[in-house]
Amino acid sequence: MLSDEVRRVLRPGGINLYTVRNTADVHFGQGIHHGENMYEIDGFIVHFFDEAKIKHLAQGFEIKEVTTFEEGDLPRTLFLVYLKKQ
Repeated sequence: MLSDEVRRVLRPGGINLYTVRNTADVHFGQGIHHGENMYEIDGFIVHFFDEAKIKHLAQGFEIKEVTTFEEGDLPRTLFLVYLKKQ
């Protein structure tokens, strides 16, 4: 899993900063369902995250901040996740 590899290579105190689509996004639940909050929309599979998923993936990290923001014309709703390795 990607989060395991990031945790492995970061030094203690290292920063993991990423963005993901949020389950509050207008496209969540639309398109072809591929399991675990993943939907195929216009030929792309999009994984939508909720706060529980972010907390699960943050094992071994201190959650510094999780911010919701919008981007683009639709707009798309995302989380900005800021983690620090313990």
